[in-house]
Amino acid sequence: MGILSATKESLSGLLFFTSWRRGTLIDNSLSKESRACLAYLLFVQLISMEGFPAVFSPVFILQGNMEHINHLLSSKKESHLLKGLALFSKSLEKVEDNSLPVGLLELKSFGKAPQNLRYVLINCPLQHLRKSGLQDFQLFINKLDAEAKHKFFRCMLKTSNHAGVEAYIVKNIKNEIQSSMKGNANKWFLGPDLLPLLELVLHLPQGAETDLLTNMDKIMETLNLLRYLLIRDQQLKSSVEMWKELCRIKDQYLKIVRVCISMSRAYYCAELKSLKEDIQLKAKEARDAARSTRLIKTMTTRDVKVSNMSPQVQYQVLQSALVTFDMMESVVVRIEEITEEKLSKMH
Repeated sequence: MGILSATKESLSGLLFFTSWRRGTLIDNSLSKESRACLAYLLFVQLISMEGFPAVFSPVFILQGNMEHINHLLSSKKESHLLKGLALFSKSLEKVEDNSLPVGLLELKSFGKAPQNLRYVLINCPLQHLRKSGLQDFQLFINKLDAEAKHKFFRCMLKTSNHAGVEAYIVKNIKNEIQSSMKGNANKWFLGPDLLPLLELVLHLPQGAETDLLTNMDKIMETLNLLRYLLIRDQQLKSSVEMWKELCRIKDQYLKIVRVCISMSRAYYCAELKSLKEDIQLKAKEARDAARSTRLIKTMTTRDVKVSNMSPQVQYQVLQSALVTFDMMESVVVRIEEITEEKLSKMH
């Protein structure tokens, strides 16, 4: 850190205020990467931390570090991603839970960081980085206040385009509703403002033609959320109009899910029957497995192409898909049973 003294700048000046003084020697010579690495050394490794002013609030430090975090997380280098994830975690740790206001999400840096995390979660091939990324993602959610969470969840449901990420958001929405019902009530998760969020949750991207296997994670989390809302319905029923609208959205969603299950089951059953016939035909005619007359060529299951699989593995994949549809349908049936039970008690 002796080099820093030559710059005649304080640590806080180098990290948080350099970009405000464009055209200076420091701003021209100090790259974004070097400042990001300096932030990592200071806040994660605690090198020269004794020289950093103690007057800055945790929120100010988080806001100041966001530029450095985004720079590191936008890299494809493992070392940079490790530093970015660690810096994000350390910057969030001292921020009070449920305290970050919705206005911060309007800042470009705050909007970019979750998207960078999303990229790590979806595209990074290294499991330990994905695991750290998920921890940071949840920690960031925990620090947002109710309104900010509501806006963040809406944004992620609209833009993530990934069933796994959306499923994680739905799980967090359920947690917020549960917390509100247990005494921490707020209008964002236990009032009319909940409906726009539920409309995004109770949505299938391609309607009745949605690939159930690709979207299984989100669909199952959504069905579990619906089941929870119906079981714990007393607080929601306090607003008659809201309850009616929720029931309308629910009925529409379940109707489409049932159609999806029916169509998917019919398709996979037909493929399974055809595959059985192919296997029997090849056995009967004593043909080599490599000369199969028919293979499933286009179907994919959770991003795994079955065209390169052996007939036996294809058979297992198709059977697994049918079991998944049965599992989804069982939850749908249970939701409908709960609905009927609730209606019978009202009459």
